Order: sequence, then structure tokens, then C-alpha cells
Amino acid sequence: MTYHVDGVEAGENPHVNYEPSGRNGLRVAEPTGKPHTPFVSGPVIRQTISRENNYAQAGERYRSFEPAECDELVSNLIAQLKQTNRDIQERMVGHLAQCDAEYGRRVAEGLGVAMLAAVASAHAAAAADAVTSAGEGNDADACLAASDLAGAHGD
Repeated sequence: MTYHVDGVEAGENPHVNYEPSGRNGLRVAEPTGKPHTPFVSGPVIRQTISRENNYAQAGERYRSFEPAECDELVSNLIAQLKQTNRDIQERMVGHLAQCDAEYGRRVAEGLGVAMLAAVASAHAAAAADAVTSAGEGNDADACLAASDLAGAHGD
């Protein structure tokens, strides 16, 4: 089977298909031309909100689970994150700790990751990502995606 992905022939990492990435993966091309601004009853524009709270929804979701569901989620996350590099583990623990302190602590303990290093890693990565992505997506998406991929129940 041949696996063709844009950029792989030029040395891009074929296993990173999202942005921003700490693995030097593919990058979204700079937009060219005039931005699309359809007219409804006035122009529709994209704008970053001034006061972001990127972790509240994911933390509220974690806290809404039954204790057994929290245990299962944490267990699944630990099992999956053990397969990743240490910097990714630290980054995810940092994000999870900002969603909910207990959530981050439990995953950190299961991985053997120091919480201070993890939170510092997540903050540094978020700052770098903000510069790279200029506001595309947010870290709450990472928390919610982690919950969904690890088999969280709800909805």
C-alpha cells in the first residue's frame, strides 16, 4: 500500500495531520486573496473574543461524570498517553489540570509526570501555538477531544 500525503516527499512528518504541532508537521497555507465576507444584514467577520475561557466546558464535563466514569476516562487516558513522548504527556496533563485540578493530577500520577513541569509545558506550548495559529482552535478542543477519544461517556 502506498501512502501519499502532501508534503511527505519534502520531508514532512506524515503522522502529524493537524496544526499547530510540536512535531513540525504540515502547516496551513497563508490565505491568499480577499477574505470571504458574505452579506447577511451586514458583513460577517471572524473575530477573536476578548475574554477566552478555553478550559471551563471541558472541566464542567469531567465534573458531571459519575465517579466510575471519571475512573474509566482517567484510566483510558493514561493507557493511551503512556504510548506518547514525555513532552506530549506533560502538555496533555497541563491542559487537563487547567480543565480540572483533580483530572490533571490523576492523569499525572498515572503517568508519573510532575504537575509543575506539565503545567509549565502546557503554558509554553499554548503561547507558541497562539503565535503559530493566530487564534485558530483552542485548548478546550484538546481537552474535549481527549475525553472523547479516551471513551468518555455522556451526551
